[in-house]
Amino acid sequence: MMLALVNRVPTREPSGDPSRAYVAAEIAIMNRAEKDHDIVGFSGFKADDTPTGFAPERILWPGENPKIMVRVHHKFLVIDAQGDHPVVYTGSANFSGNSLHNNDENLLEITSSPRIAGMYMAEFLRLFEHYRARMAFDRRSAGDPSAFTLTSDNTWTTPYYTPGSPEFKARQAMAGTA
Repeated sequence: MMLALVNRVPTREPSGDPSRAYVAAEIAIMNRAEKDHDIVGFSGFKADDTPTGFAPERILWPGENPKIMVRVHHKFLVIDAQGDHPVVYTGSANFSGNSLHNNDENLLEITSSPRIAGMYMAEFLRLFEHYRARMAFDRRSAGDPSAFTLTSDNTWTTPYYTPGSPEFKARQAMAGTA
């Protein structure tokens, strides 16, 4: 299972050395956004089409464009959150080239603490599901009939009860039974 929230999706092929992690990540984000349409940057969420339930997003940073209302400011990475030896990276670093190579940033590595990894994973899933629902709502409002549609039966639950699937592992981790 690999999930992410990003502030910006590149509009053109990122330049730089693709062997550098941040350049490779930008390329992967752009390709996935174009191919699968499951990644969107904050520019995809506009103030003039904010559904009522998403009104708390209307928090602007100084100097922000008032037409753009969403920004994820958290800075953390969770690796193997459901495993015995998870790793969490958190701090002031933005995981960008400038942040990693030029700025005076801090980055904390927390290892072998399933409890802390679980807390970070829960916060990530809270944010991820909020923005995923918002993106689906926006697609539905734009006329995409397949977006934000509930099934009339319980077939959607199958992956959550299929041993070994990412959904099964996530369900167990969130329930504290993993």
